[in-house]
Amino acid sequence: MAYKHASQSLQDSFDLAYSTGQRPADVLKMGETDITGDLLWVVQNKTKKKIRIKIQGALKALILRITMRKALLNSTTKKLLVNEKGEALSKNMLRNRFDKARDDAIKAHPDLEQKIRQYQFRDLRAKAGTDIGDREKAQGLLGHTSMTMTEHYLRDRAGDIVTPTR
Repeated sequence: MAYKHASQSLQDSFDLAYSTGQRPADVLKMGETDITGDLLWVVQNKTKKKIRIKIQGALKALILRITMRKALLNSTTKKLLVNEKGEALSKNMLRNRFDKARDDAIKAHPDLEQKIRQYQFRDLRAKAGTDIGDREKAQGLLGHTSMTMTEHYLRDRAGDIVTPTR
């Protein structure tokens, strides 16, 4: 719900976080210089794990959208995520935009306030891993060295398939 109430810079942040499955800090530091050919190179802050993400499909379209927006804003930063002035998006800018979008979503849907307040930006990482549908691919995208950590992130939204007693 917050996406509908988000500024363009926050929507870009949501989309980049979801497409890459990376932590907010790693998404904020992504830059044009991290792109080589059709790969986005990521060195995760927390683990120092190196990941190369193929730039294809929705991620390719997203990076094109971001670079076109930056050109329209005459942005000079090499960072991918920028604010409305073309300046690199900071952690505080991201936090403020997220809080505003969440508050606007609550104003539009006061009956869902408790559910909306539970949502955090970092939840996109778990959603990305879960939506891949393949545990090994999720482990690779999230940069986990063990499947145990990946299992911690994955959310079994559909539930187990079981058979009746008769």
